[in-house]
Amino acid sequence: MSFHATSTPTIARALCPVALLFILISARPAWAAGPGDPPGWWWFGVDLGAGQLQRSVPGVSESKLRFYASIEGGVAVTPQLLIGVETGGWLLQASDYWDPTQGAAISPLFVTARIYPSKMSTFHLRIGGGLVNAWSNPTDTSNWGTGWEAGVGYDVRLGGRHHITPFVLYSGGRVGELDISAVTVGAGYTWR
Repeated sequence: MSFHATSTPTIARALCPVALLFILISARPAWAAGPGDPPGWWWFGVDLGAGQLQRSVPGVSESKLRFYASIEGGVAVTPQLLIGVETGGWLLQASDYWDPTQGAAISPLFVTARIYPSKMSTFHLRIGGGLVNAWSNPTDTSNWGTGWEAGVGYDVRLGGRHHITPFVLYSGGRVGELDISAVTVGAGYTWR
């Protein structure tokens, strides 16, 4: 894997005040009556965002803003605990149907949990861990490693079981000698 070292300051430092403001705003009670799903109900989510993705191998490091997308779903174990599976990742190079040498991404496959600490708020903690796949069509490689994520989110009820969910995630992982970390900010649609 080759990429060039950069000395460009990352936006991760700029995201810290945004994340703090997000947490403070989200901590107030929701205008809906809490997470409120009976146990056993299925939930589904789609997230889109941007992440400051840092990739490094011994002696070389790169940090760039990358597009992020994921799909997740699972079951509400209790009204305050959602367990599920998530897949998605950060796009490094777009794939091209007509050119099989194009395309690269970092793709996690995680078991995740959304934990709602208060019955009066849809603010939640999001944690997960599992496998990470770093794949590249130009080099015809696909390597697996392990990773994790931790973050916060807030479900804004649109009506019924439909929610818009802004979130902030910190992710990390290792695939062979490749170390991966990312701060991702985005919003998603959650049905629960």
